[in-house]
Amino acid sequence: MNKNLKLFLALAVCLILSGAMILGGCSKFSSLFPEKMRRYYNADQKFSIQLPDSWEKQDGAEGIVFVGVSPVEDSSDVFQENINVVSQMLPQKIELEKLFTDNIEQLRSIAKNFFEEERGQTSIAGSDARWIIFSSGEGQIQVRILMYMFLQENRAFAINCVAISDKFPKYKYTFQRIAKSLRFEKF
Repeated sequence: MNKNLKLFLALAVCLILSGAMILGGCSKFSSLFPEKMRRYYNADQKFSIQLPDSWEKQDGAEGIVFVGVSPVEDSSDVFQENINVVSQMLPQKIELEKLFTDNIEQLRSIAKNFFEEERGQTSIAGSDARWIIFSSGEGQIQVRILMYMFLQENRAFAINCVAISDKFPKYKYTFQRIAKSLRFEKF
């Protein structure tokens, strides 16, 4: 496997896990009464994505091109549910299925208590995409992650949606709505 591709996979895995452990709450978002969304633009990566109005856009660590964080609901919240977008230029053509499978294998080997729940196929911004829901964690921090992976021209994208395990069902619809809102722009 190409060195840059390995670097992307390792970076994606680390960012998923660090985002899960670092970002810390609950959203007031309800799938029965969807909150108004606002669109954020990333001119460098040529995409836009929507977040619920109550969520906050934050700066990401290196390699993360977008981070959205749910609001802290009260003082008992120990984790803010979040979504992040990772993008990496690919030096060579790779099939989506191989990229996705390789990434999952890296997750299995690195993530504490990795457990795959389900996976499937969808479309994001007109691109074929793969997704997986898995759980990971240790001690009191157990998270469930919905990860989407897709290719756009010569770039690989991962959208990582992270919630505390028992709150994941509450956020699943919101995560899907945010991920599906991604679109590529002409700046």
